[in-house]
Amino acid sequence: MATAMKHVNFLRSAASKFSLLNASLNTNFVSNSSKRYLFSGEILGLENYLRHRDQTLHRLGDLQTKFGDRMREYLKSENEQTIFTDDLKTIVYAAKGVDDLELTKIMINKYHKQSEELRFSTFHFGPIVMRLAHVLNNPQFAWELFNDKNLNGFFDQMSSFVILMDLLFNSKLYEDCLKALQIIADKNLNGVKYPMDCVTIAAAACLKLNTPQAFKVLLSILRESKKLGSSVSIRSLVYAAELALLQGSPETALEILSMQIVNEGRRTPLAYVNTKLKVNIELGRFEDCLASIKSCILMEDLPESYRKNGKVFESIINSLKSGLEEKNDVNLNMQFTLINSMLEQGDHISSSSYEDYLMRPVIRRRKLHDGYKSRERSSFPGERNNRKGNRPGLLEA
Repeated sequence: MATAMKHVNFLRSAASKFSLLNASLNTNFVSNSSKRYLFSGEILGLENYLRHRDQTLHRLGDLQTKFGDRMREYLKSENEQTIFTDDLKTIVYAAKGVDDLELTKIMINKYHKQSEELRFSTFHFGPIVMRLAHVLNNPQFAWELFNDKNLNGFFDQMSSFVILMDLLFNSKLYEDCLKALQIIADKNLNGVKYPMDCVTIAAAACLKLNTPQAFKVLLSILRESKKLGSSVSIRSLVYAAELALLQGSPETALEILSMQIVNEGRRTPLAYVNTKLKVNIELGRFEDCLASIKSCILMEDLPESYRKNGKVFESIINSLKSGLEEKNDVNLNMQFTLINSMLEQGDHISSSSYEDYLMRPVIRRRKLHDGYKSRERSSFPGERNNRKGNRPGLLEA
């Protein structure tokens, strides 16, 4: 009987601990999901990082402070001390306050300086450290380490680049986003000067800056990418076209959107459709606007899911309506009235902010250049890999 009671108590204790761990995990996920990222937390690996973090904190329990103190005493020793992979993993998954981050910096530097003969692990710490900074919302910590000359090569992974730039963008450090891209371009990791995801973040940063200099920088990036034959996401082109409109250059905006040949009709990305509508409205190309809506939103042979979710934003429809009224072309106005009625009946008009839509998190599926696990990602809802290649002769003027 006593043995049975001990067994029951053990199970209750284990269940209690498991419930506490789950509660901790759920709390972290809720707080993390409240943040807005340009790239989803799943792509950045933040959810998986938080799982490991909670497991590490649960394992340490009340010994977390003692672990930090022990490592500080260990590092104060006059003898040259070795930083073991497991100890660095622990601090990177458990660090919280300023003192912990300072300890993390010291341990990273010592670990990186150690002879390769002492490091048998092939574990890449760069992305994990960047996730730590992202979770703690500490761009200064990430930026300082990334620029530390003593850590050359430590963050040379595409994952690290994307996580860092996403953190800088979310922290509204747009100029630093562009500086980061330049450093990444100079590294030319694996022969890739302008990684697609990094260019996407840089394009978003330029759009947020909305200055003539930012416009100039972004055009230079696009020209160089085209020259090198690098892939550019449709999201990047949409951001660049939006910036061109803001800078009073709709002609350049149209050329930017033409950099990628997109088969307008089946599954055309909604952001591409709506931004191109804005460009054509600005240029007075109303016939093209009506044709795009018919082929991209109202065509009967479109997939059912796309017919259901295809949207034109209300602000853009209103601009088109105003432009047509000003043009005072009876035939075009009759066509618009019919098309607008079909859009309303099919629930194809969105009253949401188009600006907010443009900054929705990336969820497209694509493998990272460094071979890290593929994660869900998409430039915009409805986008597929329907690009046939770069169109020649564009953006040269």
